[in-house]
Amino acid sequence: MTDTFFGDFDVEDAYDTVPADPGQVARKLHGYRILIERLAGRELASFDDLGADERGDLEFVGQRIVNWVHEHQPGDGLAEAIHEAGRLRRGGTDEWDDLPDAHKRFAIELALLITAWLLRQGAWR
Repeated sequence: MTDTFFGDFDVEDAYDTVPADPGQVARKLHGYRILIERLAGRELASFDDLGADERGDLEFVGQRIVNWVHEHQPGDGLAEAIHEAGRLRRGGTDEWDDLPDAHKRFAIELALLITAWLLRQGAWR
């Protein structure tokens, strides 16, 4: 199934094999970030308009998600893995267990969106 999230219908946007493409995962994650920021009344640059450092951060997290998905079944844990990838890349100090419950719930909902997308695309079986 082709995902039209990026605004086109090109075959490259479709997954039909495992593993997922880390770059597409990074773009999808950022796409969700854009939607969330819009809901909060803020604008966030498109993936292509990000600086090299921020795009590199997202691509790092995208690769970590792909690696994690390869080793795990769908279910709990992806939110924590995404948080840990971002923390490692940016040198953050907030451990998952130390996050406020509201932040954890938000991260879990975001991970559920990524999970559902990966499953729909056939990139997580």
